[in-house]
Amino acid sequence: MQDHKEWVKKVFDRASASYGEKGCCFFEYFGTRLVELAKLARDDQILDVATGKGAVLFPAAQVVGPQGKALGIDISSQMIEDAQAKAPYPWIELQQMDAEHLLLPDHSFDVVFCAFALFFFPSAPQALSEFKRVLKPGGRLAVSTFSQRAVLDRWIVEKMGELGMTSGVNTISIDAEKPFMELLVPAGFSSIEFHRESKVFYHENAEQWWSSLSGLMDCDRGSSSFLLKI
Repeated sequence: MQDHKEWVKKVFDRASASYGEKGCCFFEYFGTRLVELAKLARDDQILDVATGKGAVLFPAAQVVGPQGKALGIDISSQMIEDAQAKAPYPWIELQQMDAEHLLLPDHSFDVVFCAFALFFFPSAPQALSEFKRVLKPGGRLAVSTFSQRAVLDRWIVEKMGELGMTSGVNTISIDAEKPFMELLVPAGFSSIEFHRESKVFYHENAEQWWSSLSGLMDCDRGSSSFLLKI
């Protein structure tokens, strides 16, 4: 398990410089949408797990303002460094931290976000248990994930397999409601809402498309967002 985490950390450390920077990018769009669905209050205390380069953290920080709290964590130290350099507000905090072992006090956040990342964790149940622990009574968890793979994405994976190649990051599959329910309910979450949204992102040319693939994920994706209350 620790080897897997070290591998993921190294993958994202290496990818950080171009992560979300090349070609079209769904991170900002769906990050903002997840924040909108969470319906934050001006003084909320929020935690963004696997914050990456701030696609969720930055719009959330704008909403909660300096009277709130906006903390982003990531296992990748390079992602944290790059996000810090781009942080648009002085009240944003960033720390390197393991999502499955949050070094944070119990009941300290109104909302926990986790965008396009839960499927990377070696133990999603452990991570969800930690999310619940740090949420205040009545707090909310807002999670986003990919829906089923786009046709072109499936074709690429199939052809890579024929060549004996694998895609850069292996993930567990939680791209439908039932697998999520099987994780969330045992972790103690209830009042679960599912929101589905699809959007097409266009590339200017083939070179831009290939560049986006090198950033770990392609852009022709749908997204599923999940809002939960304790």
